[in-house]
Amino acid sequence: MHEASSRRAQLSRLSMLLASSFPSASALAAPSPLLFQQFGSTQPSSIGDWTGSESLGIAGSEAHIAGLGGSRRLHLLTQLMSAEERRALLVDLDGRQAAFDTALDTVDAQATFMCRVVEGGETMDGALAAHVAPVCARLQAFVQERFGSASACVSDVLIRRYLPTERRRLEAHFDVSSFATAIVSLSAASAYEGGLYVQAVPGVPSRRYVQLEAGDALLHRFDTMHGVHVPSGERLSLVVWFSEDERALREGSAPWVQREAEAGNPEAQFVLGGFHYRGDEFGYGPHDLTRAVRWLAAAARQGNALAQVHLGSMVQAGEVGGELLARAVREALYRAPSPLRSSGDDSLALYRAPEEEAAEAAVKLLTPTATAEAVAELYRRAAVQGHPSGQLALGRCYLSGEGVQRCNRRATEWLERAAAQGADENVAAAWAADELAALTRDADEPVK
Repeated sequence: MHEASSRRAQLSRLSMLLASSFPSASALAAPSPLLFQQFGSTQPSSIGDWTGSESLGIAGSEAHIAGLGGSRRLHLLTQLMSAEERRALLVDLDGRQAAFDTALDTVDAQATFMCRVVEGGETMDGALAAHVAPVCARLQAFVQERFGSASACVSDVLIRRYLPTERRRLEAHFDVSSFATAIVSLSAASAYEGGLYVQAVPGVPSRRYVQLEAGDALLHRFDTMHGVHVPSGERLSLVVWFSEDERALREGSAPWVQREAEAGNPEAQFVLGGFHYRGDEFGYGPHDLTRAVRWLAAAARQGNALAQVHLGSMVQAGEVGGELLARAVREALYRAPSPLRSSGDDSLALYRAPEEEAAEAAVKLLTPTATAEAVAELYRRAAVQGHPSGQLALGRCYLSGEGVQRCNRRATEWLERAAAQGADENVAAAWAADELAALTRDADEPVK
């Protein structure tokens, strides 16, 4: 096995939510009603021995599509895997259920119920690898042609299952170690409810389920947040991860993240900021707060809710100070108008200063009060996008009066928005519900 394989196995589906939605893996209730991902018109397509159709989409709700360029792109391919290929694979799988691993998943620390076929470029199960080889070849050719990497190669192949007595969901995450990911449905769409979903932000409102018939494939890049929820029925899927080339596969590196971040991809900027913040991941060196702040601020400026919450929490915790704090505030906030500011809220006039005055103003005015206002603004920008942790944090700001004028009415409004996303979907919603309950108890207590 390659030296990087064990590391990749631990980090391959790294949950990049950081200080975001803190998902709860115990829930079984599905969002209601289910909303489905929209795709463009179907176009004829062919790769190798496959001929079918292809549709393009952008992950998440329509409200998050404008101005995103090439990020969060989805490719839906029909009938990439034939009925005969699926049947042969499923018959083999049915005869050896022990092949499904119950080790804990890196995304949510729950049993994986996953069958490893290829890991780190090396075959783990020869018989299953033979079954899926034609499909992997088609997918590899597609990735090489459509994703602009003629040397792209298969990194990992696995089969996941979701049964009533086993796991029912895989929390939202980014496949940060994968240059590209392909999911091929092995089950008929009528065999289960829910299934694979994609999101623009951690909040449930942007969640969109992808309707896949048996044999259909969805391909996406590392910058697409996705997960699985199967409230009822049974679902099996074939998952194939690709590395950019053999060198990246061998080294366990992800050079495409830096490249995409430098090209302006906000999701890539958030991911790269996380790499530098945590340190020693995918060849990006030890913990580097300056670089982490640089990339998180760049993503936050473009409206990335994950980066806004993460950066806000870092500042609030006192991890960022001095000139680095001034730079973070200047880069993350002043260029973009607040999506939530009302005509009567002038507490952040600093960030509307002319460009030539912004740097000097930011350095001079970042008093503790101005810092608290900046944190509240970061949370506000994430909250308006539906990020539950942003809504929770903003509600708490209004409760305490940190960075905003204290207001129980506004605090209640934002806590209610967070709680409405469902305690079974993320811990932020559960915490918001607890805060609301405490507010109600305090209001009901008699004055002594």
